[in-house]
Amino acid sequence: MYFAMPETKICGPDCFNGLFADNTTGLCVQICPQPYYGVNSSTYFYCTQYCPPNQFKYDNLTMCVANCPDGFFADNLTMSCVTECPDYYYGRTSDNICVLNCTP
Repeated sequence: MYFAMPETKICGPDCFNGLFADNTTGLCVQICPQPYYGVNSSTYFYCTQYCPPNQFKYDNLTMCVANCPDGFFADNLTMSCVTECPDYYYGRTSDNICVLNCTP
């Protein structure tokens, strides 16, 4: 599939300049449409409904991230970045992960 870059009027097999390949429209987009998330893979940027293994949905930017940003914690139950961990879990600020106990 080829993707259109509206700004440059170029079609290509992938998107560049930080744009994501949207399979639903065939366009290169800055933000993936809901319910899709942007993935920055080693080969190209693309939109997907499910994040790759070991990545978390970060709703604020509708992106998949390997590490949640400050102020968010990686919730392994929902595979998303959350501001508050689920019941019985604690947010560990050293690596922004929800954990069952606070041991180092």
